[in-house]
Formats: sequence, C-alpha cells, structure tokens
Amino acid sequence: MGARLGAREGRLRAALAVWVLLALGAAGEDPGRRWKDGPVRILLTPAESRRYARLETPEARRLFVQRFWARLDPEPATARNEFRETFEERAAEASRRFAESVVPGWATDRGRAFLLLGEPTEIRTLDPGWSGTGREIWTWSAEQTGAGRLEIPFDRGVDGRMRIPQGTGVADDGHQEEEIQDLWRRALRTGAGSLAQSALAIRLAERNWLGTSGDPLPSLPVVAGRPIDADGPPADATAGAGRLQEGVWFFQARDASIVALFALRPADPDQLSRAWIWPSDSPEGVRGARPIPLAVEEGMHAGRVWLEPGEYEVRWAVEDPARKSRTVRSVLVSAPELGVGGLAASSVVPAERFGPAPSADRPFAIGSEEIVPRPDGAFRRGETLRLYLQVYGAAEDPTSGEPRVDVRFRFERQVRGRWRREGNPLVVRAAHGASMGLALPVGDWPTGEYRVRVDLRDRVSGTSAVTEGAFRIVDG
Repeated sequence: MGARLGAREGRLRAALAVWVLLALGAAGEDPGRRWKDGPVRILLTPAESRRYARLETPEARRLFVQRFWARLDPEPATARNEFRETFEERAAEASRRFAESVVPGWATDRGRAFLLLGEPTEIRTLDPGWSGTGREIWTWSAEQTGAGRLEIPFDRGVDGRMRIPQGTGVADDGHQEEEIQDLWRRALRTGAGSLAQSALAIRLAERNWLGTSGDPLPSLPVVAGRPIDADGPPADATAGAGRLQEGVWFFQARDASIVALFALRPADPDQLSRAWIWPSDSPEGVRGARPIPLAVEEGMHAGRVWLEPGEYEVRWAVEDPARKSRTVRSVLVSAPELGVGGLAASSVVPAERFGPAPSADRPFAIGSEEIVPRPDGAFRRGETLRLYLQVYGAAEDPTSGEPRVDVRFRFERQVRGRWRREGNPLVVRAAHGASMGLALPVGDWPTGEYRVRVDLRDRVSGTSAVTEGAFRIVDG
C-alpha cells in the first residue's frame, strides 16, 4: 500500500476541497485575564475557570464571557439579561456592605448569602455570649426562598470576620465545604435566588438551615430519588434486536462554542429514536439529562447541541413498534477544547459527502457547510474515502491576508491488535481555508480498521495542532 498511496499525493491535492467557513466575531472589549477572579468566580465551575485561564486572545476571552452569560439568561428572546443584571447589582452591593479586611464583600459568607437570596427580611444581632464575639441571624421569608422560611447564622471571629459557624457546612478556615460550594453555585446558576427544586435546598434542610425558626420543614423534592419523567430517558437499558450505528463529532461554532453533531442509523429506517445527553460527572445523572432534538434525514436520525468542553454521557433509545422492542446504548464522549484562541481542528468525520449547505436549518449543517456522515465509518473497496475536518485559529499572513497551514494525513491499520502505519503521509502545503475535505479512492486498500492522524502546522505563527479520526474498509 505504501508506494501506491504515495503515488496518489498529486490526486489528493486536487481532491482536497477548501471553503472559507467561519466568520470572525464582532470586536469587543477584552474582559482581561483576571475576569475569572472577580465576583463571577462564585458562578464559575472549576473546569470553566481552568478553561478561561487557558484562553490566549482577547477575542477568545470576549466570546467566552458572552457565551457564559447567554447560557444563564432566563429570557433569551429579550435584549436584557435579567440574571446578569441581578447578579452584578448584588455583587456591587455586597462589596460595599460586607468587605472584611482584605476579603472583598462578595467573597465573604454573608456576601454569598446576599448574592443567592438578596436582601434578608430580617437581620438580628444577638448577645456576644452566643459565640464569644457576637452573632447575626439572617432570615428570609418563604416567598423569597421559594422553599420555606430560612435562617442562616453568622458568627464574628476573633479576627472580626463574620462566618457561618462550623457544623453547618463550613470548614475550619471559614470557607464552605466543596460540596456546599458546588450546590450553592448550582443554585445561583439555575434559580437566580430561588431555592425551589434545588439540591441546595435539600442540603440546607439536612444542615437545619431551613425551618430553624420553628416553622414546619417544607416538603422538598429529593433530587437523587426523583422519578424519570415519561418523556425523559428510559429507566433501564434493555437491549433489543438490531445493531445501532452512531457517531458524535465536534466542531467550533461562530461564537467559539462547541457544536456536537450526532448521527444514528438504526437497523430499520422506520424505527423511532430518541437521544439525551448529560455531563458524565453530574450528580443527578440521567435525571439531569436534556434531550437532543433529532431529525430524520437520508435514513439517519441527526441532531446538534451546543456544549462546553468536558466529558458527557449520551444515551440512544431506538424503539421498534412492530416487534415491541427497545434498543438502548449509553456511550461516553469527550467534547474537546476549542475556541481558546490558538490553532485547533474539529473532529475528523468519515462522510458520505460534504459541501456548501443549502440551508442553515439542515440537520447536517455546520455553519455554511453540510457534512453528511457515515455513522459506522465503513467504506467498501472501490469506493472513495471521504474525510472532513475544519481548522480554527490560524494566523493570517501579513502580506496576503490569508492563513497558510501545512496539513499532513497519516494512516494506520489495526493488525492483530496493534496499529501499523500504512503508506506514506499525504501532505497539503500552505492550505488557506477553514474547511477541508479529503476524497481518495480506496480500491486496493486492505480491509480492516483504520485510524487517521491529521497534523497541522501554522506557517505564520509556528503553532501546531493534531486531530484524529477512524474509519473501516470492508469488502464490497
């Protein structure tokens, strides 16, 4: 295969179609590298904070902040973002009222409570005998919390700082335990001040923070044991007949977020299918899953969702009404880091075809391109192997105004459980597009499992990136 593959390099260059796909985002103010260290750090998950720290350009940081607040907007159709306005107003007020020594007011225990619930109905100051130096008890009404009357005590330490006392979810240094901090963050991000239906309300109840004034403890939903809705994921994974062919590929959207393209080809095109996705480390598991809208196109069920980088679990459910059977598959996928400002590439997609999209509403449309995948990645001998990828973050040549990226394809075939190089690398030099498609005849390729590694080098900036894909060659 080596010599024959090397001889095709000239044809490869002719077959490598390139289209400019992605538009630059609008210019905007750089939030700065320290944005994550301000009041918003109460909302950021550790993974989000790490991703922001790795962003290399002002544009990447601006788009991150834009996406972050957009995800928390309770009314996306309106021009205002009520959540952001409320949070920033409360953060400014907390900073003004609760600053302690070198700790900004929004980062104190009282500041966090104020951010979550707003102004308490009542603040009582008790005799110093309670804790030796004084105690404040903040009270919120049931109307404010949405989950019953709430009281939180704050004790003044010898250093003058007001802290939630030990035994109520606070470590010795006065910082909330990781579990409480995570629940607090989730409540802020999902309820904008309401504890109703939140895991934090349950945790607070366990800590006796709810109902401490003598009111009966409100009836709270037990999130961990909540039954799955009728329209939600199936409660069990009962395998049925037939083989599912599914695939997931990741791209960068115009706003630098990640688009996941899903495709499922059931054994029978008349079968019904549904799909859900949730973070693999979600404490709610399938109960926190969100559905993936699927459309039927060319015998496949296709869908797109926008994600943050991280590990996710995807569950497919295919139902055969005629046989009254259900096939369920649960797979783990990893959404990569894209949109950080440096050279990067999408997944490599084994494709039926690719080209300009007739409409952005098409199930397989990614930006201005349409990529129709092969979920099983199988190509018959005699067919044309089609692989597709997109390149992001390439620097522009100051003379031509266009990027120049060297692209090298390296193929490997699995032989007796080990990967062996097949043929010579195929190289395209100084490519200047964001969208690349490879079309290559595979009439004489050995059958088997293959993988392709794509190495990219930006001639302008000197940076590099790598992406990989997989496919199969089968007998015709």
